[in-house]
Amino acid sequence: MSLPPEPPLPHTRVALGPLSEDTVRELTAVLLDAPASPTLAALAAAEGNARLLIEGPARAGARGWSCC
Repeated sequence: MSLPPEPPLPHTRVALGPLSEDTVRELTAVLLDAPASPTLAALAAAEGNARLLIEGPARAGARGWSCC
C-alpha cells in the first residue's frame, strides 16, 4: 500500500540583486575570520553573487589557503 502524493507546497520566487562591495568585504572577513586583502575581496566579489561569495572562501579555507 502506498501513500497518496503530497500536494505541492506554495512558494514565492524572490529575485535578488548583486551584493554591494561593502557587503562582499564584510562577508569575506566573517567567512575567513580575518580581513580580506583588496585582491581577495575583488576575487571574492564574483559580481555580487552571494552563492559564489560564500562557497569561494569556504573552499579556500578547507584547502588551507591563507586569506592574506
